[in-house]
Amino acid sequence: MANVRNLPTLCRVYDRWINPALTCRTLSNAAMVKKSLITVTFFVIIGIPSQAQCLKGDSLVKKINFLRDSSNLSPPDQIKALSPYERSIGSCVYNHDSVHAQLLQRIGRLYSSLGNYPKAVDYYHRTIDLINKSVGRPSNNPRYLIQTYYWLSGCYDSLHRVSDKVKAYDSCAYVAIRLRSIDAYCLWTLLHRAQYCFDVGDYHRCISYADLCESLATHLARSGSKVDFDLGNRYAISSLGWSVNALLFLKKYDEAKSLLEKKAIECEKNGFEYNLGVIYGSLAEALELKGDFE
Repeated sequence: MANVRNLPTLCRVYDRWINPALTCRTLSNAAMVKKSLITVTFFVIIGIPSQAQCLKGDSLVKKINFLRDSSNLSPPDQIKALSPYERSIGSCVYNHDSVHAQLLQRIGRLYSSLGNYPKAVDYYHRTIDLINKSVGRPSNNPRYLIQTYYWLSGCYDSLHRVSDKVKAYDSCAYVAIRLRSIDAYCLWTLLHRAQYCFDVGDYHRCISYADLCESLATHLARSGSKVDFDLGNRYAISSLGWSVNALLFLKKYDEAKSLLEKKAIECEKNGFEYNLGVIYGSLAEALELKGDFE
């Protein structure tokens, strides 16, 4: 340990070579230097978590899923827990575009659950932009667009932004068909697109969307699991109903009759007998409107 008598000399050396900004004249000043160094060290340690937020992709996904399924945290608390990862993930040295998309998408859903639809819309658009900018990267999963457009349409519906809602319907279905990823999100948007066209009196377009929905739903029912069979069958019969309704409003009774008779034969052939009640009920309505009471 240096002798106190040598302190002025040591201080001059410190001033000149170690830290010219500090002036060390007394023992109390030396203590101040020590305190300053401790304070700097403390802030350096505090800064480390920003780097720690760069979790591996699978670790961050597990955290997102845990907060969603098992944490029992409220949506505001989940947003608070995920926000540090959102702020830091863009500067991480690795690229996990699909994980980043899941993070943004999840925060959007949390804001939507709170009724903060403008904020949710912002996060959904950021998700869409991220995925579209990352086309071709191995870490990118464009299928996340399907869900994102689906949830975006719901936000627009709550905000009464009808035109934007319809565009989101179309985008959801377009991406799903392009990626050959037909699921409940795709079929739901097609069915509601048909319903929207019916409500605004665009019956021909209603038939087009309903026919597309029925075709995709039937294919899903025939080639998928038991769950896919039930899902596809439900959407197929629902979309058929909108096609028939549109034909009836167009007073194309014979065409509606032929369509329903054809579908009845297909149902009997493919084991969809439980749809026959709906089909024959619609057929009776078509015949009644036509005036054919035989």
